Amino acid sequence: DKMFSGNISLEVLSASNLPDNYPSLNSYVQVKVDDFEVFKTATAKETVNPVWNDLKEFDKENMQNIHFTIFDDENKEAMIAECTLSLSDILVEQIGQDSLKLNQSLTPQGELQLVISLKENEKTGAPKRKDAVEKIYRVNGHNFKKVHFPGPTFCSECSEFMWGVGKQGMKCSGCSMAVHKRCHKLVLARCKAATQLELEGEEGRFALDRQHNFVQT
Repeated sequence: DKMFSGNISLEVLSASNLPDNYPSLNSYVQVKVDDFEVFKTATAKETVNPVWNDLKEFDKENMQNIHFTIFDDENKEAMIAECTLSLSDILVEQIGQDSLKLNQSLTPQGELQLVISLKENEKTGAPKRKDAVEKIYRVNGHNFKKVHFPGPTFCSECSEFMWGVGKQGMKCSGCSMAVHKRCHKLVLARCKAATQLELEGEEGRFALDRQHNFVQT
């Protein structure tokens, strides 16, 4: 994954449906960026549906993943549930929005509700002249860009040869899937490199597994 450098504003809201195999669950969330702890929430007392509403803002360089672990305050060695998210995937999904509200599935059980906002450093996030006019076509987690294929290449969608000079087709920057421009909208398989982020929508929780979700930059 691409490294992220900049500001993270994070609000850990609540969790639901946590494992109930604890006689008295007093839980808190530990938040790590890669291997470094950035903060812990307060402890929510005696509930498997805790509410924290803890807000933290911080700046770091060269970050890749953010990891959430829920612990029992009575037994800090006992991990209750956890999940890991890719910051580069969050940044892409946040295009056109100030923040994302997630209702993220936990392992082994439960969901974590949070709001996250990423702001890249100006030096690292500022697009170069070439990137400023380059279009990205998003379909099922794929980030397709028009490219030139130096060798013989067949379309992963229709299986036909991609003829021509210049930019003959499109390639996903995540999984390297190659397709005709006319075929990219037909791709139904989700990108294997994409994180399954789960947004909290107006009508409840849904996974980002929608078919045609295009963003043009």
